[in-house]
Amino acid sequence: MRNNQPTERVSEHDMANVLDVSGFELADGRTIAVKMDWLPGNVLAGRLLQLAHDATCGLFTTVRGLETNADHDDHIHLDLGCHGQSCTAQICE
Repeated sequence: MRNNQPTERVSEHDMANVLDVSGFELADGRTIAVKMDWLPGNVLAGRLLQLAHDATCGLFTTVRGLETNADHDDHIHLDLGCHGQSCTAQICE
């Protein structure tokens, strides 16, 4: 059930069809956290996160970033859910 609501359809999370990315650890040990570095405080880390978000839009059917809604305020959501009649429509937010 989506968002713990029994009347909602099964979510991609329920089907283990989602990858939620909250950050990256670089080879030199530095970390980039989606929640902390997405906004323009850290220009390089923020740009890397935005590029990663944008690059995944062509690979996944659903990509949601921090601006999508409060449910996605600390991670990038990636899934392969079916959208549209042919299951080929993509959502990139």
